[in-house]
Amino acid sequence: MKIVKYIGITLIVLLLLFFSIGLVKPSFEYSSAVTILAPPQKCWTALHDTTRMKRWMPGFQRLTLKDGLDMQPGATYEIVILSDKLYIMQETVKEVKPEEYISYELINDVMKSEYDFKFTINGNATKITNQNRIIGNNLLWRSILFLSKSYLQNGAQQQLESLKL
Repeated sequence: MKIVKYIGITLIVLLLLFFSIGLVKPSFEYSSAVTILAPPQKCWTALHDTTRMKRWMPGFQRLTLKDGLDMQPGATYEIVILSDKLYIMQETVKEVKPEEYISYELINDVMKSEYDFKFTINGNATKITNQNRIIGNNLLWRSILFLSKSYLQNGAQQQLESLKL
């Protein structure tokens, strides 16, 4: 009987620790970067070419403009990703400086993600830097997403490496 009590207490402590992560870390950031031997305009075009997104964005199905003017602040898109199931997300352009900078906000059932891409000339190459800020929609997701930070960061880096190809 004592063993059941100790197991119960241990489980409660572990659950409290897990949920405390979401309280202490409601959001987090990570970044990735890649240098491509191409001018910024070519990199910009490749990043936004929906006919090629399947090549560098795993599970990409479609991106549909739902509101606003294409590639302008306030433009809202529906992005559909097929992974283990179909994910439908809303992406909004926040700020645009063509071939230099673009920022987005992505919202889905799990989180809100604020992210941007910066294009910097580096000799005869372009460095693309991607900065992400993740905010879980509730305490459970905040904890899960924080514990998944390295997975998310590796995925973002892999996408940029695939874009480079």
